Amino acid sequence: GAQKAAFTLPKQASAGDTLQILFEGERGWRCNVRKNSPSSSLRALVPGDAEPGVSKVLVKTDGGGMVRVIVPKSAEPGDTLVLFPEGGRVGEWHCKVEKFNEDLTAPSAPAPAEDVAFHLRVEQLLQ
Repeated sequence: GAQKAAFTLPKQASAGDTLQILFEGERGWRCNVRKNSPSSSLRALVPGDAEPGVSKVLVKTDGGGMVRVIVPKSAEPGDTLVLFPEGGRVGEWHCKVEKFNEDLTAPSAPAPAEDVAFHLRVEQLLQ
């Protein structure tokens, strides 16, 4: 029957690389990383007004052409779409989503009394 195996993602692996899983008999399982060359992938930012699963994004290729891709349902504004050639076939692309994980929330404003006290201290220092 089928076997299940879990692997720790190798440190040298990055988005778009291919993982080759091999079973070597008594030696067990092995995971090889096949690197994609940087020029073989395209990147595009998901715009703020994109509707996942509906909106389309145009991505410029190295050759000056354009690729149109539907924003995947798993993508959100600010995420990056990484496109890779699909199985070496010209014009066919596989899309992966790199999630945007930064918190862009503005810090909360200080209390008015705290703000006034800070400005008074700065004013004193500048005299």
